[in-house]
Amino acid sequence: MRHTREVRRLTRRLKATALFAVLTLAACTDSQDASSGPELAPESVASETVEATQEAAQSLVPPDSLVHLQVPEGAREGLSLFSVDSVGKGSVNADIVTLNGGSVTRGQVPNGGPAFEFPAYDDPSLGRRAILRIRNAGETDVLAPGEDSFEFGAEFRHDEATTGDPTDNGDNLIQRGLFGDGAQYKIDIDKRTPSCRIEGVSGVVQVKSSLQVEADGWYAARCSRQGDEVRLAILRYEEGRFKEVADDGGQGATGSITWEDAKQPMSVGGKLTVRGEVVEKASDQFNGAVADPYFTINE
Repeated sequence: MRHTREVRRLTRRLKATALFAVLTLAACTDSQDASSGPELAPESVASETVEATQEAAQSLVPPDSLVHLQVPEGAREGLSLFSVDSVGKGSVNADIVTLNGGSVTRGQVPNGGPAFEFPAYDDPSLGRRAILRIRNAGETDVLAPGEDSFEFGAEFRHDEATTGDPTDNGDNLIQRGLFGDGAQYKIDIDKRTPSCRIEGVSGVVQVKSSLQVEADGWYAARCSRQGDEVRLAILRYEEGRFKEVADDGGQGATGSITWEDAKQPMSVGGKLTVRGEVVEKASDQFNGAVADPYFTINE
């Protein structure tokens, strides 16, 4: 994928920068007066620079994404969230919609960063729901890719129990548009199998991953459309990093993706109506945690 190639190029450039820094420090050390203070070993600089390189290369969110959601700074782990930080460049508003006492709390990704923790699968009669809602802040629909190439995704952890009742029979990670609307992009994790569905005026392409995710493991899903090609990449967190473990694709014309009503929300963690309300039946509430959901258009 284009973003993966850009990350690899960035990694090579940063490694070259690290080598230059080590050589420069070594030259300066040779001429340093012994009384000027303790010297920093070149190995330390190299190690620190490589760690910084890995962190930069590990960013899974494309730069200048239109939508990029984060847990508010200072939120305490385990406590309910009442707001969402939208740090993307698109003019959007983001908040949390709940139903039947559901809530989103602050969770944690393996490296210690914050994540959105969604309601656990529970007694269907209770139906606790909580979903992140993203809406256009102005008249321009920045959430509609039209005929342009685009990409969206998020990091996630799936609970052990996630489905089994008609009121909660799936796990939607991120989407805009409902089935039958004529326009939709969506990533879901139904029956532990990630899939991406793209629908436009010319047709539908749905790609199912060749990988089944394991409960309580951390993964990342990225779906992209470029021309008539739709690709779904899945990365798994192991040995301190996200590593690509599946890359599946499909071909077919989808055409322009637009909505007559720009108020149609994007959602993270479940389904919303056009008015932005929680869908009560077949809500597809995501049961688990999500970090850094994003959406971007490659014009």
